[in-house]
Amino acid sequence: MRRLVYLLAALYLLPLIPTQSMARVQSGSCRADSNPLVRFFMEDESLNTQVDRIVEALSFREMIAELIVTSCGSNGRDYESAYALVRDGFAGGVMFLGATSKEIRQYTTHITDIAQSSSPLLPIFAIDGEPLLLHERITDLPKIPEAGRIRTEEQSREIALYITLVLRSLGIHVNYAPVCDYSFNREVIGNRSFGNEYDTVSLLSGVFISTTQAGHVAATAKHFPGHGSVEGDSHVKLLFLQGDPPEIPVFQHAIDRGVIFVMVGHIGVQNSEHYSTEDRPSSLSPTMITRVLKEELGFDGIVITDALNMRAVAPFDSPGLQALQAGSDMVLMPEDEEVLVDRVRYEMGIDDDFRRQIEESVRKIVRLKLLLGLINEKELQKSVLFDDIY
Repeated sequence: MRRLVYLLAALYLLPLIPTQSMARVQSGSCRADSNPLVRFFMEDESLNTQVDRIVEALSFREMIAELIVTSCGSNGRDYESAYALVRDGFAGGVMFLGATSKEIRQYTTHITDIAQSSSPLLPIFAIDGEPLLLHERITDLPKIPEAGRIRTEEQSREIALYITLVLRSLGIHVNYAPVCDYSFNREVIGNRSFGNEYDTVSLLSGVFISTTQAGHVAATAKHFPGHGSVEGDSHVKLLFLQGDPPEIPVFQHAIDRGVIFVMVGHIGVQNSEHYSTEDRPSSLSPTMITRVLKEELGFDGIVITDALNMRAVAPFDSPGLQALQAGSDMVLMPEDEEVLVDRVRYEMGIDDDFRRQIEESVRKIVRLKLLLGLINEKELQKSVLFDDIY
């Protein structure tokens, strides 16, 4: 019966999904000639040249906007505020937090339309499309089995396929899922996780990632370095994991599977000589983001923070700026996007190393937007850039 529900939902969405894309999602194909997201990590001089030409054409202000994802929905900013932030160049992405599918489809269309007239890069749209949270983020969808009830690769693939089809039909490009934490934390993780053993969590999250990205939706491994082995809720306060984070091997597996995003949680680490975040959350820690995630785990994708309106980062001055200085490529839901743009622009003007770091982050984002077709040809007047992409 459950499989029939997913099949009927998929059939309902079929007219909104290109035929070739549907075949790729069903087969799980990740060939470079059929799935442009596979090219994100490839050595590709043509793609590199296109990215460089776009980045060189951007002002500091336009670069900084690309780093910021604002919110929209009943649990975020109202639509008019989100719309204005994109229109006025203070955000390059929008995360939806509570709206109907019809509303989200209208929002993605309208926000893209305004960007067409004002920005060389079109906005990227994201959502917390975890199995447990999907019906809360898209409020007219039915509940589906949460990750904690998924037991097999086939089940993980079916659920990821259903979610990916829904997101594609609404114009969403990034799924902030799957959860790669263990399930020991019952307060905020629990059944959002695939379980509490490495083999199970790594296998099922890996299948979820591959299926999602085969459908042209970028997946996200979260909440690095692991929220499942610490008690409490980082929405409420800063939490500290005691000792080495046990979930790091799960994130290494997700990276090896080609996940494009890693979301860093507001979890600090104490009593660990190698992983200590020095009384700071991992999301603001150069040790955790730059040394561990990027250098030691070899992650070359896009690092994004967990939401910056959470109380765990409230005691820190300008957590959005500090997250970028620590090595994050994008920041999610800063308290004041306009103030953050000004502070980052000032720091870029006085710190060459920071400016070069920001430019490298923007290159990653532009690379993804090129592969997703989110470049405004008319604004850039460089249609030749598309020759080797599609």
